[in-house]
Amino acid sequence: MPKGKNKKYSKKQMKIAKMAAPFDKITGADFAMLKKKRKKKV
Repeated sequence: MPKGKNKKYSKKQMKIAKMAAPFDKITGADFAMLKKKRKKKV
């Protein structure tokens, strides 16, 4: 959840949010995609 007055995600948070639908919120699916992407790099 974004904190502060403007209630917007930071640039780094938006990068995470755009990994899986819904693209404007951070969900568990985003972290699953991060984990999957990280395994491919190694």
